[in-house]
Amino acid sequence: DLIAGLAQYRESLLALLDKLSFEPDASALEVGPGDGEFLPELARRFATVTALDNSPTMLELARQVCQRERLANVTLQLADALHATDVQADCVVLNMVLHHFSAPAQALGQLAKRVKPGGSLLVTELCSHDQSWARQACGDLWLGFEQHDLARWASAAGLVPEDSLYVGLRNGFQIQVRHFQRPPGNNSPSVNFRNPSR
Repeated sequence: DLIAGLAQYRESLLALLDKLSFEPDASALEVGPGDGEFLPELARRFATVTALDNSPTMLELARQVCQRERLANVTLQLADALHATDVQADCVVLNMVLHHFSAPAQALGQLAKRVKPGGSLLVTELCSHDQSWARQACGDLWLGFEQHDLARWASAAGLVPEDSLYVGLRNGFQIQVRHFQRPPGNNSPSVNFRNPSR
């Protein structure tokens, strides 16, 4: 949030999300929901929503949002998203999460397995930058990502790159909001991913 909080990309993310069409009983999964502020948007658009986080502290903040907003269709799970193999959804959302993984290409490949055939993966991330202070101040393992790297990793995971939006921030950073689609009937392939050098 020091660099880019939800308020700075919420409208762009919702613009992409609202262009997609889902069945009335569709499900959503948010990986790393942080303080849970995006969960009400998902709860309004999907029949069921699951939020996975490996931090009890963050899940407690998300629980407070769910309680305050009376979100009866949201389930919170304390879990490692890369190994919670039984969780799948029609729409998987990764908001400012990928740069916290030590191996983001492999992480994206694993998280893409959570997308049901015909479903969507929405990724919001910083574009590549050279502000190394973000490593210490924000705990970022990666200084954003090149757009073509995200597209390549998603394609390797059997997803098709779709629409993208870019948001320039006053602090000089740029946010990319990306949509990747899993074709109907396409289960995730077993592939090897290569991470870029940091």
